[in-house]
Amino acid sequence: MALIPWRRRKGWIWDPFKELEELHRRMDKLFDFWHGEEIEEGFFPAVDVYEKDNNVIVKAELPGMKKDEIEVHFEGERLIIRGEKKIEEEVKGKGSIRSERFYGKFERVIPIPYEIDEDNIKASYKNGVLEIVLPKRGEKEQKGKIIDIEE
Repeated sequence: MALIPWRRRKGWIWDPFKELEELHRRMDKLFDFWHGEEIEEGFFPAVDVYEKDNNVIVKAELPGMKKDEIEVHFEGERLIIRGEKKIEEEVKGKGSIRSERFYGKFERVIPIPYEIDEDNIKASYKNGVLEIVLPKRGEKEQKGKIIDIEE
């Protein structure tokens, strides 16, 4: 990667937030292959993942959505949560002062580092929080082999 010398441009004011937005956009584009499909700009729900007893618990904040607008899949070693949050009513004209709520398609892929009992996965949705309980079967086996180096 070539380094480009920084030069201050006339009338240009540095905005660190614009720089972060650009970095975020580029990283999303870089890792877009991970999903296998292009996802339109939308929002990414916040999630908590933790262990409790013999379970992996995933909680996702999805306020304002209905249960039938959310899809949950478990594929191999990944939990996939996807859906689309639709605009309730579109405000046009000069009446809108500020809009900070996010709408659009979303997909969260969460790697799960355990063998999961897929037949006993449970999910519930209450007060805008999706909770998924993934019962563990045991530690995931580390696959690999140490290779001796010859002289």
